[in-house]
Amino acid sequence: MQQYSVSVIWSDADEDFVATSLEFPGASGFGVTWEDAVADVREAILGIIEVMEEDGEPIPDPRKLESYSGRLNLRMPRSMHRSLASAADREGVSLNTLMLTHLAAGLGTTAPVSGLCDRPKAAQIAN
Repeated sequence: MQQYSVSVIWSDADEDFVATSLEFPGASGFGVTWEDAVADVREAILGIIEVMEEDGEPIPDPRKLESYSGRLNLRMPRSMHRSLASAADREGVSLNTLMLTHLAAGLGTTAPVSGLCDRPKAAQIAN
C-alpha cells in the first residue's frame, strides 16, 4: 500500500482515538490507542482501494509534505489596498504587519500588533 496521510485525534464523544485520511474522506478508524486507530483506518483504506479498483475508479495519489516559503501573492480591489495602506499608516506599521495582524486575529492567534482588530480574539488552545 502507498503511504497515505493519516491524522489521529482523541474523541471524547467516542472515548477512542479516531484516525482519518485526507485522500479518503470516507475512511475512519477507531481504537483505544492511536496505533489501533491507525491500523483500523488502514484496513478501511485498503477496503476502499479494493472497491475502487473493482469499479475502475482512479486511486488517489498520496499527499506530499509541502514546504512553504512564507510568501504569498494576493490580488485585491484597489480600494481595499488603499484602505489597508491607510490603516497601516495610521497605526505606524508596515502594510505587511497590518495584514499579518488581521490574518492572525482571524485564525484566533495572538496578533503581532495589538488593537488593530475590533473582533474579540478566540481563546488560545491549551496544550
